[in-house]
Amino acid sequence: TRKYWCILAARACSDAAWYFYLFWMPGYFQEARGLSLESVGKLLWIPYLSAGVGALAGAWASSALIRRGLGLDRGRKTVMFISAGLCFAGSWAWLAGDTLLALALVSLALFGHQGWSTNIHTAVTEISPPAYVSILYGITGAAGTLMGAVVQAVVGPVVDRIGYDPAFVGAGCLYIVAVLLLVAAGKIERIRGQRT
Repeated sequence: TRKYWCILAARACSDAAWYFYLFWMPGYFQEARGLSLESVGKLLWIPYLSAGVGALAGAWASSALIRRGLGLDRGRKTVMFISAGLCFAGSWAWLAGDTLLALALVSLALFGHQGWSTNIHTAVTEISPPAYVSILYGITGAAGTLMGAVVQAVVGPVVDRIGYDPAFVGAGCLYIVAVLLLVAAGKIERIRGQRT
């Protein structure tokens, strides 16, 4: 369905940004921010801790909103829109004058990504016919990984020729595209008993 393809594409966009942070964050803080390898080792656990907290917070927040009567669609999308906003704000780390502020912004982006991620993963299972949840969920995961791999092939040459700034801007823009795709998907609602 169009709803499924939109959500698949939204996940692929956000996964591509996530892979950018995973693979390029240590290099960014060494090359662009001048941190030693030792300093990177001492500081870069913070964004990953922030990501873990974001995953728990995103799941808790959407569940709380749904329980309070906001409904499945509004509950999930509220958390996802806020999370994507945090990711977009965090992508401005390249402009930060201070390295610790840049670290805080990257941590904000990873917190937001995992808040987004816990909800989009669940949304995939909610919009899929029960008989096909596992295969459709697997396809979205594969699409996200593929998009992440394709983007890495672009990020490398961009970083080599121009620097990290466009890569951060691109990561932020991917969340904007993901939100637009989420809106285009329409209502997130459970499908029960449908087998075709």
